Amino acid sequence: MDTRTAHSGARLRAAVTLMLVSLAVMMAAIVALYFAPLAVAPLLAAALYAGLWAYERRLGVVSPITRAMTVFYLFFAAFPLYRGDDPSWMAWFSPMIYWTLAALIFALLLAGRPFTAVYAGDAGFPPLHRATSLVWGGLHLASGLAALALIPGPGFLYVPLGLMTLGTLVTIWLNFVSMGPAAKRPSRFELEGYTFREATSRSDRETFYHVIAEAFRPDAQAALGPRRKLDTAAIIQEHRIISDARESEFLPFLAFAGDRPVGGICIFFDHGQRGLPIEDVAHIDLSPWRRMGPIAEVGRLGVLRRYRISPALLKGLFKCVIEAAAEKRIHVLFNDAFDFQARMYEKLGFKEFRDALHGPRAEQATGYGIKVVPMMLDLAGMVHRGGPGVVATDMHDVLAPYVMERFFKQVVVREMVRTFLRPKRDPEEIENAKI
Repeated sequence: MDTRTAHSGARLRAAVTLMLVSLAVMMAAIVALYFAPLAVAPLLAAALYAGLWAYERRLGVVSPITRAMTVFYLFFAAFPLYRGDDPSWMAWFSPMIYWTLAALIFALLLAGRPFTAVYAGDAGFPPLHRATSLVWGGLHLASGLAALALIPGPGFLYVPLGLMTLGTLVTIWLNFVSMGPAAKRPSRFELEGYTFREATSRSDRETFYHVIAEAFRPDAQAALGPRRKLDTAAIIQEHRIISDARESEFLPFLAFAGDRPVGGICIFFDHGQRGLPIEDVAHIDLSPWRRMGPIAEVGRLGVLRRYRISPALLKGLFKCVIEAAAEKRIHVLFNDAFDFQARMYEKLGFKEFRDALHGPRAEQATGYGIKVVPMMLDLAGMVHRGGPGVVATDMHDVLAPYVMERFFKQVVVREMVRTFLRPKRDPEEIENAKI
């Protein structure tokens, strides 16, 4: 991974932290303003925003929102010195703050630079930045109206506070949970003339078994040589047995050229009792990785020989499983690759296991007598280090941006909690996790 990508990942991790910190500062400042003694409330709020300003400066972020709020709170901290003991100025204080922020948020949005994009260095998913800006611009506008209209009743305090709390919850939802169906992982898409989709029905799965067997048999036969004749029907039956045993955790994908299925791939999610297929075949204990996060296995990769010259087919198939893994917050992907397929997985970022975990490398064998290479991809680690969408250089542009960004943010927050609860990872866990 180049230094530019690593820097991008560090900046985006800082942006996630800054987003959470800024939400906490905003809510703390509002609570202080409404419920702390009048003589100290603006000073407390100004101190909070001054601390946020210093934190942003350390990160190289220049946020007009933070600067405006710091200046406003400092101004209003000094204002009582001019008005003496007359608190009537408070009637205008909240509306002015909320409306100024609304104007600033909408002005930045119209200028093509949503205020949340400032924190991420203009990186990230643009529709998410715009949606967040619209939410906060509208809520600040409504809060100003409520604060003005509901004076002198208690509603002038509680309604704006409720709207700001709602904005915080919506922001967290949009960033970490969902932006709606339009931003979800596509179950069907096209890439350079090929169509890719989930094979969810029984007939689709049968098509998947047949196309994978058709694609796999010539390579496997070449690897075996004349000592054994492979039967396509036997390959189909073996795939069917393994997959049906984990039916609810098995998700296959098909690639089509026109109406003809020309390739496929699948992902096995971890089964509560059976685990992953690689554990049975290669006799590998995956419990160290389960303790670190959810795991899954990618397999059954096959492309008909005449279509293998197209890079788009492999990109599309890997897009299917990477996005499915990201959607489920999978941290580590495993694969039991045939030795003639290992190079293909290495291009995506998979690496062979270190010998101590599974016995002599590449000496495990399938029922066909073909050597296999147990491999793994630290998906969460790659995304966490490099930022959303970084799995392999040539895969960056085809992955769904929101799916990968949401996964990235979830990984960052998980690591923050993990570090807080257990600052130092167990040395044995680190040693067992090496590849």
